[in-house]
Amino acid sequence: MTRLKHRPTCGPWLSSCYRACSSPFALHPSSFILHPSPFILSWLLVPLTLYFIVLQQRPSYEPRYMMLVTPALFLLFGLAFSAKGWGANLLGTATAVILLAGLGSYYTNEAFFKDDAAGVTQWLAAETTPDDIVYVDVPHPFHYYANRIPAPTRYLFVDIHTAAGTLNQEALGKNRLYWITWWGSDTDPRGVISYLLRKQAGPPTEEKQFRGYRVERYTLSGQPFSLPDKLSPAAVNFDNVLLLDGLAYSKTLSPGEAAWVTLHFSQLRPTDINYKISLRLRAPDGSLLAQVDKAILDDRHFQTAAWPIEDPALNQAINVYTLPLNRPNYTGPLTLEAVVYNAATGDSIAAYGVPTTNDDLVSARIGEITVNNE
Repeated sequence: MTRLKHRPTCGPWLSSCYRACSSPFALHPSSFILHPSPFILSWLLVPLTLYFIVLQQRPSYEPRYMMLVTPALFLLFGLAFSAKGWGANLLGTATAVILLAGLGSYYTNEAFFKDDAAGVTQWLAAETTPDDIVYVDVPHPFHYYANRIPAPTRYLFVDIHTAAGTLNQEALGKNRLYWITWWGSDTDPRGVISYLLRKQAGPPTEEKQFRGYRVERYTLSGQPFSLPDKLSPAAVNFDNVLLLDGLAYSKTLSPGEAAWVTLHFSQLRPTDINYKISLRLRAPDGSLLAQVDKAILDDRHFQTAAWPIEDPALNQAINVYTLPLNRPNYTGPLTLEAVVYNAATGDSIAAYGVPTTNDDLVSARIGEITVNNE
């Protein structure tokens, strides 16, 4: 008879590990009740602690984040059905009182109320028609409610290079467009959609605030949505860090009309500073009629400190701006100025290649706009 050759096996090792891990559960029930398993407590507390730390950096809660600790929570809840002494009963009563007080605050304190997606839906259901279109910048939870809204309701993925084409394909020919933005969304930090809508339709005809959401209604003009694809060449050097090498803007305006500006930036050298740009419209008497300050972002919405100098797709970017005038009745010439500054300190950097306002070396004069008397 051929004898089987003995081979090493991991069975004993696995068995030992299993016994070690399961030993807290193998105790007599009374022992488990009096001394809850450290493993189960750790299972509950460690993820909650880590999640609490994350919440300090980015407060965003979803119920599914609690799935990991749910089994441990239910196991600990089971201890409540065991016999206990007066001290434990007193502690349980105090805990119940605290829990009820917390629940009362949760359901009455507006700071804890959830975002009012249902309210937005009810308003849109009464407001819109099939000849309108609704866009949301985050799909959840509106995909649950879309069939209640008469107008087509769609999630709009914002890509600065394709957004105008998407709007032309889906929204052109509609009467009104509703643009819903969530307070915590980072879908469109450059404001591309508002830029395209205001450029095509003018300012929103209605703006409405809901808890957690903002709704803008635009009455569409029937003209195509457009992002300038041919920018005029420019050569404004901001302290050998950024080069403004292309721009387009509205050369003429009607009274009360907002100006639009499109700029293209290229990175000249790596930097560890995040820069912002301040665009301004200044009248001949020096008065400031419009100003908008925004971070300079690439196509991944990275600020300038994170731009990779070696990647030509990400070390340059188009940014768009809308500048409403603070004097709606103004007519006459305006100078378009650009100031680039450190976002953290507010310190402006030098601008070369174009004249600067009052020779201050930072306020680059990049264009002239005329508001016609119409």
